[in-house]
Amino acid sequence: MGGAAVTRDHLDFHWHRFKVRAAGIPSATSSGGSRLVINTPDPVIVNQNTEGEYRRLGGPVPEDLAGRRIDRHLAREFPFLSRVGWQQRLASGGLLVNGRSVKNAARLKLGDQLLLHAPKTVEPEVDRGVRVLWEEDGVMAIFKPGNLPMHENGPYRKNTFTWIVWQEVGREWSAVHRLDRETSGIVLCGNTSQIRSQLACDLAQRKMRKEYLAIARGVPQCTAWRSEGAIGNLMDSAIRIKKWVVPGGLNALTEFIVLDSVGDSCLLEARPQTGRTNQIRIHAAHAGHALYGDKLYHPDEAVFLEYFERGQTANVTAQTGFARLCLHAKALTFTHPVHGREVRVEAPLPPDLAGFWAELKASSGGQLATLPVGLGAGVNSREAAVDSGKQSIGVDATPWRQV
Repeated sequence: MGGAAVTRDHLDFHWHRFKVRAAGIPSATSSGGSRLVINTPDPVIVNQNTEGEYRRLGGPVPEDLAGRRIDRHLAREFPFLSRVGWQQRLASGGLLVNGRSVKNAARLKLGDQLLLHAPKTVEPEVDRGVRVLWEEDGVMAIFKPGNLPMHENGPYRKNTFTWIVWQEVGREWSAVHRLDRETSGIVLCGNTSQIRSQLACDLAQRKMRKEYLAIARGVPQCTAWRSEGAIGNLMDSAIRIKKWVVPGGLNALTEFIVLDSVGDSCLLEARPQTGRTNQIRIHAAHAGHALYGDKLYHPDEAVFLEYFERGQTANVTAQTGFARLCLHAKALTFTHPVHGREVRVEAPLPPDLAGFWAELKASSGGQLATLPVGLGAGVNSREAAVDSGKQSIGVDATPWRQV
């Protein structure tokens, strides 16, 4: 990885979370446990030269990170650039501390604020095809396309799901949960903190049912199975964020149903019963069915490392089989926090994934099967059925409002 150039088009690696294991990066505490902590930070200087050109990189430095050498801190916490790359940014004024240039060996102080040079013109393009699927009494289901980050991170500022919803639907609407940048599908939003809090609580208590569609490699030996492998950090991986099925990990459960298969590929429905990071991708890959387009869980870690260094190259696409992760959040079933009725919202497989599956079928000489509910038009709009005093509302995924 060394000092290879990293383009702006793929600096979207969750700046606070993306970490690649690298030799020579020490921990925050020295072997003796001592730490330099200065309680009075320098003031953040924002002037004509920095306003609009620099943006905050992370929050103020906390006490447990004070005393770190800045170049080592940057390489460890924000590894979309190597240590050498960060040293070059520091030398050129591309990275400031409290609005001032500093040397590579400078030590961070409590409360320091990092500022990264990030002109607005370099923000990557995204798929802005956000669509409102359904809305009722302060709850809204919105379709998120595959190439769109949920929140501001890396080079993304306004090309995000949150910003587009705020601008086109209203500032009062915010997401209750999140999808990865490359995952398409339903995002549930609320227009008050009370509604969002109740929905988030239901989600945490596993009262909300989620269903996903995935296009994966391999043909399962059964029509349905349950993956119960505990998920934790994969310590011997070169990729620090990578998790896997490991002893002593967090309990995880995913139910898989085979909807169709052809050649060496299959169309799966995944129903996660827990909410571990990358759970569906991990359990599918662990069962021998890595998802098409998945860089992180490709069997060859060199594929992800190439993506990290050079972005979505032709070789990365060829190795993973598709230009983005073939995962789609197709349905949500939940209890409405206002009127207490059960609501189910569905979103059909988007054209890029539907087209890819059709290509796989055609290339293998297979016949396209009738798509199950959730892949096609969905159920009739607002078709109600009373059950135990609750109204189940099936919502047609055809968008009624384009934003």
